[in-house]
Amino acid sequence: MRRVRITYKRAYHHVMNRGLNGKRIFFDGQAKNHIIQLMRNLTNKNKIMMFMYCIIYNHYHIVLQLIENNLSRFIKELNGEYGSYYSKRNGGKSYVFQNRFKLTLIESDEYLRMAIIYTLLNSVKAGLEINPMN
Repeated sequence: MRRVRITYKRAYHHVMNRGLNGKRIFFDGQAKNHIIQLMRNLTNKNKIMMFMYCIIYNHYHIVLQLIENNLSRFIKELNGEYGSYYSKRNGGKSYVFQNRFKLTLIESDEYLRMAIIYTLLNSVKAGLEINPMN
């Protein structure tokens, strides 16, 4: 049975989703730029404020606040549109993302700071960046 996701207006969340079986899904700068542009467009459309994101070759992290309670629609559209892009570019027809996205409700200012720092440093920790601002 799937766990109930707790979301509500004005809530802060840390969202993470991984490529199927840990495979590389953001394979170059063009792919990363594509999902970043999708995130920007879809956050506006779904009334979501994005504070921080990190795109690593096999997963992404987003720290966000819901202005309206549209998180599931936002993630469905983000993963669906990126999945279509990925399949067109790679000729595949299988799933791109593994399982459901992971979601953590952020309930304090301290946790919000920690989630932003964790997301900011994620690519450095993975050994993919020296400077987290890249």
